[in-house]
Amino acid sequence: LSIVIFAFAFIISSYKAKLVNVPGEVKADLLSLRFTNSPDCLAYTNPSTGRVHIGTIDLAKWTSDHLATCYYTEPEFGYRGINFLLSIPGYEDIQTNNWRNFKHYTLRRNVLVWDGSTLDATNLTIFVQEHVSRAPKAVCAEVEEVCDEQKRIDR
Repeated sequence: LSIVIFAFAFIISSYKAKLVNVPGEVKADLLSLRFTNSPDCLAYTNPSTGRVHIGTIDLAKWTSDHLATCYYTEPEFGYRGINFLLSIPGYEDIQTNNWRNFKHYTLRRNVLVWDGSTLDATNLTIFVQEHVSRAPKAVCAEVEEVCDEQKRIDR
């Protein structure tokens, strides 16, 4: 009887864990909303009205350094979390501080871009890197510092 109770409890706990497990794509999509919706991130704020234009990227904020002010992961363990590389056609890509040069999946958004004088419609591509425990060998061959850092962490 105790074995049956133990097995039943195990099945219930496994089922409960599956119910509350949020897929990585959903987490990444929700996290990435801050890039285009938050004035602390990349969203354009009209200086005269103070209105935040959701879905409009201010190119004055389009730097990896500015991105780190709104999404930052700890250098020692951040590579195990979700990291992003953002790309807009015609502009230099920006990335979060623990981006490791490979992606797990891609998100796309239609956005407006404010360059200080004009507003243009374009596409924002968000490359997502999730829970990297080790860099693939192909990446190590291309990006030496990734492997060097990995060796340091493994010690």
